[in-house]
Amino acid sequence: MAPRSDGFVHFPPDGRVVGLGLALVAVLLLTISPLALLNFGFNYDDTGGSVLEKIHPGTLLAFAVLAFAALLQRNPLTALANAIETNPGTAIFVAMVGVMIAYCVLIANLPFTGFFDTFLAPVVIFFLFKDMREGRAMRFVYLIHTLLITNSVVGLIEFATGQHLTPLVASGLVIEDDWRSTALLG
Repeated sequence: MAPRSDGFVHFPPDGRVVGLGLALVAVLLLTISPLALLNFGFNYDDTGGSVLEKIHPGTLLAFAVLAFAALLQRNPLTALANAIETNPGTAIFVAMVGVMIAYCVLIANLPFTGFFDTFLAPVVIFFLFKDMREGRAMRFVYLIHTLLITNSVVGLIEFATGQHLTPLVASGLVIEDDWRSTALLG
């Protein structure tokens, strides 16, 4: 790994496997909505089910890509420490999320899995995308814009036809007569 101008090693490494993993993370997060997960039988927003059902597949993949990227480094702990050192606010943020998770589990007896998608996934995605070279970054710009435009077109088609790609589900019941589009993002 070649050091950057500030002396730190790029994290994550700039390889094809990591790039493919990042692309899959973007596709999963921008195409599989919580409504789709419920429709596929996951207890994502409902009570019951395993802990893994409560975390979005894109989030799980983002954590896996981060772990894989860290393993590709000669010294993964040093690479992660350098990444945190260059962005110290993320360490404070993650520590505060840890405090919230501990409070929910130990004191309030509330589920903690919502913190993964809401608070931890953005930090992981930040570390995965922050040092991306310009050529790869432009490909991701095109990918994300294409996915968002596709979502908009699907939403307009749903609105015009009255048919939903993913049914609206509330409290486990499918809502039949609703004019709102669900599209890809629910």
